[in-house]
Amino acid sequence: MPAISRRDGLADIIKFPMPSGYGSPKIDNISLFYISLASLLTSLLILALTILYRNRQLPFIKLRSIPLTLTAVLLLHLQLVFDLLSHPLNGTLPCGFEYWVMSLCLPCGIAAFQVNNWVLFARARGQQQLIAARKLQKEERAVDVGLHASWIGRMKWKWGMMGSQQRMAMVTWVLVGVQVVVAVVIYGASRRFHHGVGVMGEEVDGIGCRLGWEWFPSAIWQFVWTYGFGPYILFKIRHIQDTHYWRLQTTLAIMFSLPALPLWLMTWFMPKFYEVNNWWGPNLWFVPGLISMETCILLFPIIEIWQFKYGKNKWDSAPKEGVEKYSAEAMTTCMKSPEWQKLEEFAVLKDLSGENVLFLKAVQKWKSKHQLTASSANSPYLHPAFRTTSPLAAASSGSVGDDSIEEAPPPSPIIRELYTEAESIFRRFISRESAEFPLNLDDAVYTQIVKVFTSSKEARENFGGEVFDQAEAEIYQLVSQNTWVRYVDTKAAQDQRGGCQCKWTFKWPL
Repeated sequence: MPAISRRDGLADIIKFPMPSGYGSPKIDNISLFYISLASLLTSLLILALTILYRNRQLPFIKLRSIPLTLTAVLLLHLQLVFDLLSHPLNGTLPCGFEYWVMSLCLPCGIAAFQVNNWVLFARARGQQQLIAARKLQKEERAVDVGLHASWIGRMKWKWGMMGSQQRMAMVTWVLVGVQVVVAVVIYGASRRFHHGVGVMGEEVDGIGCRLGWEWFPSAIWQFVWTYGFGPYILFKIRHIQDTHYWRLQTTLAIMFSLPALPLWLMTWFMPKFYEVNNWWGPNLWFVPGLISMETCILLFPIIEIWQFKYGKNKWDSAPKEGVEKYSAEAMTTCMKSPEWQKLEEFAVLKDLSGENVLFLKAVQKWKSKHQLTASSANSPYLHPAFRTTSPLAAASSGSVGDDSIEEAPPPSPIIRELYTEAESIFRRFISRESAEFPLNLDDAVYTQIVKVFTSSKEARENFGGEVFDQAEAEIYQLVSQNTWVRYVDTKAAQDQRGGCQCKWTFKWPL
């Protein structure tokens, strides 16, 4: 096999074997294997994305940031297919096209992948602050931007208002922008990609175009995203123990991404690797990691979808009467007992869906205050606005809502107080503008509630105790079919291991 020499700033002289027939397609058994593997993996990807799309409304799928996941998977898969087809294509693609694939697809795909991994830590941290009541509402911590005299002050204020996930996304996309600018400058300045134009590099064709220093900034960016962000994220999530396999998925995907870059570099600088380049080219060292990363990103959510459907079957098969452990009646009983706090801690620290359980408790407390307020106003009656047919109220018996009770409106100051408290619940749990984790409500239900708290005075006059009923019923069903089933299963598993651990702890890294 003939060899070519190249001289650059990274090595004095490298003897690189020229692949046979380079520049024309290569159709052999190895090529057919790579083409078949690329077709199979693409078919599996389409199937997995179809499953995720059909189940995109499930709450645990929504919290994984599907647009970001889709961006990362598609960029990584494009790089994967390109690497697999590099053997049969054998240099037939334009050198400039390969440069852009290596400079953008892999680094940007890994960047999107790492930002998606950071969502786990941001979610867990926000949930912890939610239950600890340390998260101030945006309107409470907002300051007048006009007070800052300089643009630096305004930028600092905006940075302080951002959450952990927003900050990571901002840093990432700024670095991606720098990466794209660097790639454009190198492409425009080098003569390797377009003869007669440029200020540096040699005018070469074929494999010589692919051996220049211009390709190594891509390796630098891969190093930043893989060996900089990757271990940092692993360090930050090391104490998280969620029920969604999210930490396991993130850990495995990051670990699988680590070996590829050193192996790729070795193929260029270690002659012993040249022997395998005829059937396993340099780019193919990225393939095992890319396959593993895509598998981790897509497989664990699909497993969770299956478990959700299995858990829903448990709930559906529970008897409608009695206190069977998976039934809605069992969860209602739990809500009236001290064990409810354990369910809150489980939802926050393990299920990462604490906003649902905390919302149910807040509404229950608010409705209880309705009834107490009416009686404290020296009224032997209840205002019709305070009547409720919520699933929680329906599960308990009492005189509330009895038509035989005389009706009359309570004093207006009480109405204003209850409206203010209800508005606080709306902004903390429901509003998609102010809530840290907005509830996963049907759009029609959400729109109806928004009208009550953001519309004119006439809408406020129609305010009553039933304002949260539809949202409460929807979240109640969601918790009973999902979080409650996970809680019962986790508690049963802990009992089998020698006692129920009623307190879940969460340690924050320094």
